[in-house]
Amino acid sequence: MQLLQTATNPARSLDVAIGTAIGWRKSVKKIPDTTGQMKDVAVWIVPNSDDAGKMPFYTSNLKHAVELAEQIAPNNVGGCSWSDGLGTARIDDGPYFQACNPQIALCLAALHCLKINQEP
Repeated sequence: MQLLQTATNPARSLDVAIGTAIGWRKSVKKIPDTTGQMKDVAVWIVPNSDDAGKMPFYTSNLKHAVELAEQIAPNNVGGCSWSDGLGTARIDDGPYFQACNPQIALCLAALHCLKINQEP
């Protein structure tokens, strides 16, 4: 979460960190290129399945960030806003999270819920 809190922009590396935290797995497949040579290609595996999928753009796409929050905290209420170049988000009665955009703030709030739910 520290990387998200200090991020100044959305980034695919942050999307990958979020995805792996919720169960996305990376697999390598060998496929032929245009010359017929076999090459390794990274494939992302959707959480709780063996299906290949595309890693969502959690930090730059508000729809993807909302889907993350709904996946982690399906029966909770939440919201996000933006003002003066910052995003703020909160889920249920959890803490407010501020970040460089509302998507990242919402991801932080969702990951906080995930952490709370995993504690014994």
